[in-house]
Amino acid sequence: MTKTTTLTKKRLFHLWLPLALMWLVMAVEQPAITAIISRLPNPTIELAAFGYAFALALLIEGPIVQMLSAGTAITKDIVSYRRLLFILHLLALLITSVHLIFCIPSVYTWFSLEIMGLPKEMITPSYRSFVAMIPWAAAVGYRRLWQGVMIRYGKTKAVPVIMYLRLFVAASVLITGLLINTIPGGLLGGISLSVGVIVGMIAAGVYVRPIIKEMPKEDLSTPSMPISEMVRFYFPLALTSLITLGVRPLLNFGIARGLYPLASLAIWPVALAYIFIYTSISMSMQEIVIAEQKNEQTLLVITAFIKRVGLVLFLLYMVILISQAWKLWFINLSGLPADLLEFLPLTLTVLCLMPIFYSFISFFRGLLVLAHKTRTITIGVSINVFLMLIMINVLTQGIGLPGVYAASIAFASSYGVETLFLMTQTKTLRK
Repeated sequence: MTKTTTLTKKRLFHLWLPLALMWLVMAVEQPAITAIISRLPNPTIELAAFGYAFALALLIEGPIVQMLSAGTAITKDIVSYRRLLFILHLLALLITSVHLIFCIPSVYTWFSLEIMGLPKEMITPSYRSFVAMIPWAAAVGYRRLWQGVMIRYGKTKAVPVIMYLRLFVAASVLITGLLINTIPGGLLGGISLSVGVIVGMIAAGVYVRPIIKEMPKEDLSTPSMPISEMVRFYFPLALTSLITLGVRPLLNFGIARGLYPLASLAIWPVALAYIFIYTSISMSMQEIVIAEQKNEQTLLVITAFIKRVGLVLFLLYMVILISQAWKLWFINLSGLPADLLEFLPLTLTVLCLMPIFYSFISFFRGLLVLAHKTRTITIGVSINVFLMLIMINVLTQGIGLPGVYAASIAFASSYGVETLFLMTQTKTLRK
């Protein structure tokens, strides 16, 4: 019994580490972009513009984000893979079409001004950034599906290599833009994102090709999901991501109506990028649970591992917060304008529990995907977003807090509530 547990722990660690590195590389990408933008002309406006454009692009990307989990969960043979790939083709066409519609200047201006309440001075710089991200969402979808297949078939070591390549290419674009010093910061950020994910998609396609060739044919004893059943399985996951990512531009709507709107819109994406460095490490546990949860014994090992990861991340966050070492990140690395730094201490303090929340949410969602109870995930996210939107509007328009403070309180509180909800909903799955 002990031997099996030890082997399971080793396998868990070796599977988790490459995926954690993948998420960590993605987490580093956003601070790298904001660090360059902050060193270019008009940093406050360009940071706010890039943050808004990125949030809107994320909303459009929403339906394909969960392809990583879907690829891990259901590509058991070549037939299921081809069916899921067909669904991805349709989604990629849909989201790219939506992005192109928003790229019509009159549509973008109307939506940003009339619906989102964006300051007028942000329209042009954010539009440039948004247009540069046209190929971004579809490329992310294909890369994530192929990485999910790699995880399914135990080839996780290739996953971070793809992300290293993506980050290297994106960094090269950013450094070139910094040296030229004539490309607006928001536009440069959008270009670097698009070029990076396209290269990542191509690399993932190269790595996954041998795996696809070796996939088993359909096992008639356990037939693959028909497309209709795959859609029913995937739709709640797509809706979950759409709701989750949709809250970012909606938060901007609330932030813009609080005190210090321009400063808050500039600082919020930078603070989120910093938080993502901690939370990203635990996000890979969703795919690990899907791939490795087999019985009560593996569940115990995974649960213990999740608790350790969450605790270590929380302690690391608090040490850096209390010692004020975070200033090195935001001043020396991010190059944040001095007038924005005063908003950070309270913002980061409010968000301190996010590493723990994300660790358990990833764990609970993995259990629910494995049990094909994806609708419960959507309900949890809906509760999260509903509470977040109510709180940010009350805190900005009712109480009159600065936008970034209201956003951080609403963000942390809603994720805490979702964690508790998913805990109750997975109680029977954890026995």
